[in-house]
Amino acid sequence: MPLVYVCPECREEMIVSRRHRGTDVPCPGCRESVSVPKNLAFDSLTRDAVADRRAGYRLLLVAAAACVLWFPIIPATAWFWAVVRIRRTRDEGRTVPEPLFMARTVAATAFCAQMAYYIALINHLETYMDPGVFSSW
Repeated sequence: MPLVYVCPECREEMIVSRRHRGTDVPCPGCRESVSVPKNLAFDSLTRDAVADRRAGYRLLLVAAAACVLWFPIIPATAWFWAVVRIRRTRDEGRTVPEPLFMARTVAATAFCAQMAYYIALINHLETYMDPGVFSSW
């Protein structure tokens, strides 16, 4: 199974396979010769990539459910954990799977939509209530 390996010079991502272990591969970004370690753990990187993808789908499900539940803390929490997972994946030198980006986007959109709804609701309520009720906020 091919993996994404990061060039130590320019941080460009490139695809390497098991047959590249212990050889030099040209970087597509800087054209420098990059040595692929002989002991590159393809299995552990693959397991981490699968775990990242599963986490992305779980967070995407939570963010999508938040669109229905209309409770702003849920998409905010899903957005936070998606951002944390994306940052950790990048820090460990792996490619971020698409479901994590999708979860982050859906959660942020759901949160913004819910906050806009609540702001509109408060503005609507202000027109029908005593003007001093919301002035203490």
